[in-house]
Amino acid sequence: MKLRRKRLGFPPFAVCLLLRLCLSESAAADGAGLLISAHELIFDQNTRSHSLHLNNRGNRTGVYTLSWVDHTMTKEGRLFAWKDPSQSPWSLQPYIRFSPRRVTLRPGESQRIRVALKSNRSEYEGGELFSHLNIMTLNSNLEATKSPTNNTQEAATGIEIKTRSAINIPIVWRKTSDKPKAKITIESKTPNSLALKIQRIGQVSNRGFLHVIHTLQGESAPLIGVQPLIIYANIEERTATLKFDAPLPQQGNLEIYYSKNQDNFNQLLGQTELQL
Repeated sequence: MKLRRKRLGFPPFAVCLLLRLCLSESAAADGAGLLISAHELIFDQNTRSHSLHLNNRGNRTGVYTLSWVDHTMTKEGRLFAWKDPSQSPWSLQPYIRFSPRRVTLRPGESQRIRVALKSNRSEYEGGELFSHLNIMTLNSNLEATKSPTNNTQEAATGIEIKTRSAINIPIVWRKTSDKPKAKITIESKTPNSLALKIQRIGQVSNRGFLHVIHTLQGESAPLIGVQPLIIYANIEERTATLKFDAPLPQQGNLEIYYSKNQDNFNQLLGQTELQL
């Protein structure tokens, strides 16, 4: 299915940081130390509910709100938000709910967030739907907000700026027997880069990491740090350009693995190789 950006109906904005946040082992939503127990929630045909926990590891009381947001992805990996969930053919919002929607956590406190499919889930014919659970920090230091100032002149003339940080947790529902899988094609090579095309196979999205290994005479070594890469269900393929600090070797093989695992290749989504 091809993305037609004119359907967005509003000026899109990029949220490039989302890629790395979605693939981290745990997510910190702000400097006050909010930790989130899951980096994504995947519903399959046998799953009806999930939970994630918010844990305030900091020394200040935080106030947080939770809401839905829908994103779409271009083949270059850029993310845009839909203005309204009805605009997204892949929105999970009509079939899912969560609670609570607002949380206040003192230092050391935690809160369970329950996410569950609605009773109307049988109306969806099948495939993959996805939305993001947006967790926004309204106040990362509630004590300071409530404390009266001792300097009335400073209170009258000073300006306090509060930033609202947020993190988006992918929530995915796969009503299909398809499993994440991809085909990798090397499109071009320069002395210091590789251009790749990664095609999604089947109906479901791919979330994983690219590993590039050089092998020569039985010896193997990584040529680049592990690269996170997501292919949303709204696109059929991604393009990626891998850049290397030094010229590529002249001999041996380059082995490219796309794995669900950041540390090894035991959950492969796809792979290819290039003889040098």
